[in-house]
Amino acid sequence: MKSQPNKKRANPIPTEKRGLSVQNVWPSLTGIRGLAALWVLLLHAYLMAGKAGDMPAPIEWLMAMGGTGVDVFFTLSAFLLAMPFAEAARRKEAFPNLFSYARKRFFRIIPAYYFQIIFVLVLALLGVGAGMPWSAPTPGGVFAHSVLWINAWPLVPAYVPTWWTLPVEFGFYMLLPWLAIFLTDRRWYWLLLGIALSLLYRHVLMQSGLTRAEEVYWVDHLPGRLFQFLIGMLAAFFFVRFRFHDRLPKERPRNLMVFFSTIVLLSLPSLGWLQGSDAYHGAPTTQPVLAYWHLYASVCIAIMLLAIASGKNLLDSILQSSVLQWLGRISYGVYLWHYPVMVIVRENMGGIDAARSQFIAFFVVSFVVSITLAFLSWHWLEAPILRRAGSSSGL
Repeated sequence: MKSQPNKKRANPIPTEKRGLSVQNVWPSLTGIRGLAALWVLLLHAYLMAGKAGDMPAPIEWLMAMGGTGVDVFFTLSAFLLAMPFAEAARRKEAFPNLFSYARKRFFRIIPAYYFQIIFVLVLALLGVGAGMPWSAPTPGGVFAHSVLWINAWPLVPAYVPTWWTLPVEFGFYMLLPWLAIFLTDRRWYWLLLGIALSLLYRHVLMQSGLTRAEEVYWVDHLPGRLFQFLIGMLAAFFFVRFRFHDRLPKERPRNLMVFFSTIVLLSLPSLGWLQGSDAYHGAPTTQPVLAYWHLYASVCIAIMLLAIASGKNLLDSILQSSVLQWLGRISYGVYLWHYPVMVIVRENMGGIDAARSQFIAFFVVSFVVSITLAFLSWHWLEAPILRRAGSSSGL
C-alpha cells in the first residue's frame, strides 16, 4: 500500500490536552477507603469495650488512633471529587454537569442513611440501646436528622454518634462547585486562605468559653473541618498539574513519599507528651501545637494520595488486595452499620465488662455482622440506586 504523506491525521489531540490521562480510577485508593473504614471500626470496638487492655502495645496504638480514618475519608473524598473539576479547569473546559454531580452525591449518601434512621427508630421502640442517643427520639430530632441538622446550632446530638461526619461531608459536596473556581494556576493560592480561615474558626471557638460538649460538636463541624477538604482539593490540583506537564514523581520518589508520610501519620499520637499524656488523637484543644493535629494528618494523607495516584508504589500489593478492595466498595455501609451493631452485640454479651473480658469474641462478632449488613446494603440498596443515578463508583 502506498503511503499518503499529505493526508492529515483525523482528530488530532490538542496540545493543551496531551498531558492529561483519562484514568481517574485507582484501585489502591479504593483500598485506602477500605482500610480507613476498618480503622474506624477498630477504634469503636476498642472504646466500646472500655479500652480493652491485655493486647500488644502496637496493636493498641493503632486501634486508639482509628479516628484518623475520618481524616483519611475527608481528604480522600475531596481529592477524588475535585479531580474532574481540576481537569476541566486545566483543559479550559466547562465544569462537570452540576445537576448530575448533585444527583450522584445525594443518592450516594441519603437513601442508605434514611434507611438506618428507620432502623434505629425501630431499635428505640424495642428498647434496644437504652441510654444511647437514639433511645428517646422526638419529632423535632427526627426532622433535624432528616435534613442533616446534626451537631449544629441549636444543638441536636446525632442519634448514632458516627453520623456527625455526614453533615460535614455533605456540606463540602455543596461547596465544591464554588470552591472549584480556584483550581487554576492563578487562583489556587486562595485555597490556602480558606485553610487559614477554617483553622482560625477553630481557634476562635476554642477561646469562646464553650462547654466541652459544644467544643467537641462545633469545632469539628463545618467550617471547622473544611481545611481538610481544601487540602484534598489542593492535592488533586497539583496531581493534575504535574500530570499535565509529565512531572509526576517517579517510582523511587513516590515510594519515599508514601513511606515517610505513613511513618509521620502513625507517629502523630506521640505528640501527646506536649500535654503530659501518653498519646493524643485530635480532640479539640487549646494547646498551640496539638490544635493543628488534624492539619498535620491531612497533609500526610494528601502527600500519600498524590504519590499513590502517580503510579506503582510499595503499598499497592496491600491496598489492591481483594479484601481491601471489597471493604473499599462497601465502606459506606461499614461506616453506617458498625456502631449500632456493636451496641447490640455488647448488650447481648452482658455489657462493657463482658465485652472487655471477651474482646476477641466481641470484635469478631461485631466485625462479621457489620460487614454482612454493609454488603447487603451495598448489594440491595446502594449499588442499584447508584446505577440509576449514573454512577458506577463506590465513592
